[in-house]
Amino acid sequence: MLAGLYSVAAVASPRAGIAALGASIAAFGPLALSGLPHLRLSDVVQSSALLVAAWALGYAVRTPGGDLQIDRSRMAFSMVGR
Repeated sequence: MLAGLYSVAAVASPRAGIAALGASIAAFGPLALSGLPHLRLSDVVQSSALLVAAWALGYAVRTPGGDLQIDRSRMAFSMVGR
């Protein structure tokens, strides 16, 4: 889940990244309300903090797809001339 959230934040639009973060955190809601004996509120908060950290790291290293495509085109063009 952490790698997926990181990937969405790094590659997809910011809106999609925030939606994925919200959905990931919301997934802990039913678990927290289910009354599982070994699941404390602090566990849910720590897990949510890890999700936010993965999202923030992905957002920080974000590379727009258009720039990446331009770089690939330049690399392919430079290889043709050799």
